[in-house]
Amino acid sequence: MPFRFDQSKFMSRAKRDVTQAIASPDLVLVQVVAAIDDTNKISNLMSERLVEWYGLHFPEFKHADPIKYAQVVLAFERTHPDQAALAALVGEDAAQSLSGKANRSMGVALSDDDLRAVRAQAGALLQLYGYRDYLNSYTDSLAARLCPNLSHIAGPSLAAKLIAQAGSLSKLASFPASTIQVLGAEKALFKHLKFGSPPPKHGLIFQHSAISTAPKWVRGKIARALAAKLCIAAKADAISHHFIAEKLKEQFEARANSLRGKPQPAKRPAQIQQTFGGKPRSSFGGQRPPFGGSREGGERRSFGGKPGFGGGREGERPRSFGGNRPSSFNKKKFRN
Repeated sequence: MPFRFDQSKFMSRAKRDVTQAIASPDLVLVQVVAAIDDTNKISNLMSERLVEWYGLHFPEFKHADPIKYAQVVLAFERTHPDQAALAALVGEDAAQSLSGKANRSMGVALSDDDLRAVRAQAGALLQLYGYRDYLNSYTDSLAARLCPNLSHIAGPSLAAKLIAQAGSLSKLASFPASTIQVLGAEKALFKHLKFGSPPPKHGLIFQHSAISTAPKWVRGKIARALAAKLCIAAKADAISHHFIAEKLKEQFEARANSLRGKPQPAKRPAQIQQTFGGKPRSSFGGQRPPFGGSREGGERRSFGGKPGFGGGREGERPRSFGGNRPSSFNKKKFRN
């Protein structure tokens, strides 16, 4: 019986395989982390635009918190300030200060339509911040369900970022501890490999409180210890699905506490790097030979090869750089 190619069977099998490949919940976590990054970028741009826009109307008002700034833009009237509503947002002292600045502000008196547009920008910004908070809470719950060991040691937010940077939980589980330690610091790592700059000690795991609050001289060792425990936790989440994070966290905290107690080492004298991009530097940092002479510190010679600047004998006027004066040299041309 001749073979008949059935395209429908191959297409249905391919669709089934693709569905199984994208059905992993860690891919959803990767998309959520990317959405949080996009939200942060958009909210920062909108916050800067709001400050510049409202600064035309009330340039004296400044606040470090962009959420408070947007709330004040929505609730504040420069001509008739509501003291009680303003005090509920920024405090009594700041409310009195803003009310006094509003009376002598040098800003432009915007029309009602212009102020309505500015406040629409502030309202959209507050909604975006609310959406970001929702994504953060959803990420924490999803990471705690997907990778409980990683979330228990590193925290749900950092665990989600590590999985998103690796691409999936299975890929993160296949990485060694040294790769997890510098995950997120690829630019610094490639700069070290290409130009010989100092290697990075940590990447995304610097966001862990045990590393960010530690002294500088022990951060690298604490990062190495944390990366080793995260490597074991990732393998447990991806393969065995056993919860072993409590023991791993106790071991890491004991190691981190012992490293924190170490004193700062004495500073070594600075040494000039002798390599650049993997190639030796022959004369960089060494003793430069004298101009026109040898490296052994011999007598400085002139361009003509004789001692003295210009190559003249002792007691005589040194000759010119070019040696003997050519016969075609006309003195009369230069006497005039």
